Amino acid sequence: MITILPCSDETIQSCLRGFDIRFLNWNKHDLCVETLRIAGLNNLKELWLSWSGRNSVLYSWSCREHGLPTLNMLETVRIEAKASIESTKQYKENINKFAGRLQKSLQQSLQPGDASKEKDKSTQPGFLEVRDRTIKVVPPEDYPQLNGKGLSHRQFS
Repeated sequence: MITILPCSDETIQSCLRGFDIRFLNWNKHDLCVETLRIAGLNNLKELWLSWSGRNSVLYSWSCREHGLPTLNMLETVRIEAKASIESTKQYKENINKFAGRLQKSLQQSLQPGDASKEKDKSTQPGFLEVRDRTIKVVPPEDYPQLNGKGLSHRQFS
């Protein structure tokens, strides 16, 4: 049996650096947003993400300081789900909560009195521009489950 390992974050960064990429579908489970920022994907508008089903990854992706909100031009995120131990119901609930957290992170703005710092901060990597903004979340079409009840550990072997 041949095992194919995904690209390392460093490989992804070196492959993408220097290109003006607007649409990206890099097939790596749970891709870290920091990898994309380091690669300089400042104009990314649409992103396909391969999700393992881990809720912790959705929390990372929705984080205001380090997640998808730091990609200032991003408009659409398409989630592709992989098999997990979670049920279809739990998958859907996790995705819905993720979408809500993401929108909440996007709506957070500078506190009153910080407006004078806006110009200085706007040149820093990952600065969230203060504006009305949403990112459309396109959930998986199929939730890879066994009878909607989740997969057991035995079924992975």
